[in-house]
Amino acid sequence: MKRPTNARQGVAAPVILIVDDNRLVRLSLKRLLEGAGYRVMEARDGREGLSQQKSAAPDVVVLDLLMPEMDGIELIQQLRKDAPDVAIVAMSAEGSGRIDLLHYATLLGADRTLPKPFSNAELLQVLQELLKHGAPPSSASPSIGG
Repeated sequence: MKRPTNARQGVAAPVILIVDDNRLVRLSLKRLLEGAGYRVMEARDGREGLSQQKSAAPDVVVLDLLMPEMDGIELIQQLRKDAPDVAIVAMSAEGSGRIDLLHYATLLGADRTLPKPFSNAELLQVLQELLKHGAPPSSASPSIGG
């Protein structure tokens, strides 16, 4: 697949796949990322995200952990089997009294985690680090805010 170029850098624009069941979250992230020069794909749940990943091979998958059909934890596990080199950013609201899903996501293979709510700058920084250096092994990657 030929990727569009980023006119500012003259290189192929990285492709980011956003997987979240909340349409407003997807729209907000899409606007932010396209404005930053990324090519953005969207999926409403883990099954759709897995299908998108197989057809388009994004550079980074940004996924919510709590979704219908196939949740983010299942998606991380499947992505690590099918596309071990794709960078994964897991995001989720932290709830009191629940297991730490973001920590669990890291143990299963997420390269970075973002607790909701997070700032635009935090997400852009995480993406820049992952794309500049490649995704480090999950066990060596710190979480933002956790």
